[in-house]
Amino acid sequence: MIQQTITKTLITDFNHNNTIIMLNTIKWIQTFLLIAAFYGAIGQTKISADQAKSIIKSSNIKLKGDALQVAYSKAIVHTASVLSPTQFNGEFGQFNSAFFDIGVGINQSFALPKVYRTKLAVNQQNVKTAQVYAALSEKEIMQQLDILFQNFALLSAKEKLLSYQDSLFNIFVQKNVLRWQNGESDILAKASAEQQKASINRQLDWVKSLKQSLLVDLNGLLSSDQLYVPDELLFGLIPLPLTYQGIINLQHPSLLIVENEMQAARLNTQLQKAAKLPTLSVGYKNVSFRGLGPDNVYYNSSDRFSSFQLGVAAPIFGKSYNAAIEAARVQEDFSSNQYLLKKIELDNQIRQKSILRQELVSKYESFQKESIPNAKLVKQVSSKQFESGEINYLDYVLLNNQAIGIEMELLDLIAAANVLTIELQYLTNNL
Repeated sequence: MIQQTITKTLITDFNHNNTIIMLNTIKWIQTFLLIAAFYGAIGQTKISADQAKSIIKSSNIKLKGDALQVAYSKAIVHTASVLSPTQFNGEFGQFNSAFFDIGVGINQSFALPKVYRTKLAVNQQNVKTAQVYAALSEKEIMQQLDILFQNFALLSAKEKLLSYQDSLFNIFVQKNVLRWQNGESDILAKASAEQQKASINRQLDWVKSLKQSLLVDLNGLLSSDQLYVPDELLFGLIPLPLTYQGIINLQHPSLLIVENEMQAARLNTQLQKAAKLPTLSVGYKNVSFRGLGPDNVYYNSSDRFSSFQLGVAAPIFGKSYNAAIEAARVQEDFSSNQYLLKKIELDNQIRQKSILRQELVSKYESFQKESIPNAKLVKQVSSKQFESGEINYLDYVLLNNQAIGIEMELLDLIAAANVLTIELQYLTNNL
């Protein structure tokens, strides 16, 4: 009686869990079909990494913004030679005689040529800085794209592995159901088999969701109305180029940015010094005079008299100017320090990533020599033994999962090494 009660309870729990699994499966299938229908309606286009990079260069919103910033910097280069506004003056009244006189004048001030040359150099330096920022943005986006393609290839490889595992469990679940119905096994074996299959299905669902997320990232980078899907890559370990050297490339954009900022700080110091230079001004004045002049000649309102003016404006109180110069020098020292700091940072990143990659490559080689052949052997032998009845289902699950786990670990190992390889290539400008 107790045994029957336990059996009924197990059957009830099993049916309940099976119903939940079935409902979740149906829900996922509906969601997947909606996503597939949406993508199918738009139309998918497979694209390689090189093709994606070509599209990004012309359509990416971030790169377009950087190009506009460069264009803006170029547009204001020649504003360095802009003069101060020209002054037009008028005089009306008794300033020359007892009669009503009229005078007009014009005045223009300007700095010394050195000031304009320094301002021009500053503006030209701003163009170089904007260009380097644009180059860094492009490099970072291309690196992100390469990693995205690698992650998509990793997920595709995992999906194939899980699908293969799922196909095996479909057969074994069916066989366990028949054995249970025929009384050859208990409900625990049947429930365990179906639970294992449900676990694989959940992993497959998660992998597919991650792939959809990567598609969103990809099409965001491409900034295109067309839906693109990464072309299938042959997932494997990416070797470093034969020309690779694990040293800093001084032309790396992130280092060039700091170098340009250092140069800009030097030019700013020169500009603050130039601010102490005198400002020159020239003017012309034309006035009327009526009456008897000092030369005993009588002049009427139609007679005009002209004069020219020259002026020099020089700063007398130089404390604020000197403070600005000193601040600029401090900024110059700070920029030089930042340049050295960036070199050390890049060097450390290259060293650390090289060490980690070498360790991963060593593990990869060890996996290829020992673990992977053993995993394949375990899968083959365990399948044959299960088919022949030499081992039971639970033993088969344990052995098969162990082999699949090793293959999954190898995939993650390859992916981690590939990401480091891509980062090292971009850090050293070795593309």
